[in-house]
Amino acid sequence: MATDTAATVVELDALLVSGSGAAKLCGLSPRTWRRLDSAGAVPLAIRIGGGTLKRYLASELRSWAEAGCPNRQVWEILKQTTGAAA
Repeated sequence: MATDTAATVVELDALLVSGSGAAKLCGLSPRTWRRLDSAGAVPLAIRIGGGTLKRYLASELRSWAEAGCPNRQVWEILKQTTGAAA
């Protein structure tokens, strides 16, 4: 049980998180996160390694949540106008 807790703490402190890590950080199931991502309702992932690996900035997810979880289009505008994810 201690291993699960340690893994969660490490993942939540990470700079970049996977889709399942982003879901966990936001209190959602991975399936729900994928559905929201496909619908453009969550921040855009960063593509690593020639576009094959998707990761989310943990700091951006926190800022996005603090902003009320706007859809991706609104979030991108907020980032540009307020520097929300900086």
